[in-house]
Amino acid sequence: MRLTAASVAVAAALALTACSSAPSPRTAPSRSPETPAAWPAPTSPARTTATRTLADRIVDLAYSLIETPYRYAGNDPRGFDCSGLTVYLFHRFGVALPRTAETQAKTGHWVAPDELARGDLVFFGDTRDKPHHVGLVVSSPGKPLSMIHASTSRGVIETEVTASAYWLERLRFGRRVLPP
Repeated sequence: MRLTAASVAVAAALALTACSSAPSPRTAPSRSPETPAAWPAPTSPARTTATRTLADRIVDLAYSLIETPYRYAGNDPRGFDCSGLTVYLFHRFGVALPRTAETQAKTGHWVAPDELARGDLVFFGDTRDKPHHVGLVVSSPGKPLSMIHASTSRGVIETEVTASAYWLERLRFGRRVLPP
């Protein structure tokens, strides 16, 4: 096929027109390409730091510590045991807790397992009087009970208590240590 000077000129004009036209409007991506998909989406304007509850901020910090290794008597991000994790979480927001699960179980107000809310402590043990494990409730009332805790075998993890025969059998009670 033979191109004439006129057809080359028309093709060039069309190409220049297409390049110089305004870009078509696009919606901005919700995440920048370099943002890992696992990162949480930005908070909506309605959930700014000022309007978020203390429990929400403690739970957010707990989620950021998932996969931290277990360390006997650990109470910092190098490693946690169960009560060391809860002491660390609450201390970061100015709430003092005793060091052990047994003594934390005497702090705040008793809460029945079916009334636990985000930010409450949940206790486990073989008897009601002497719990041996504590976790932070991350679920809302009416939802399956979930906690973040320091597991001796897996470090800091989230566990759905109601889906685990092991934890459900040992579930004792909760304590509400945060102000209403």
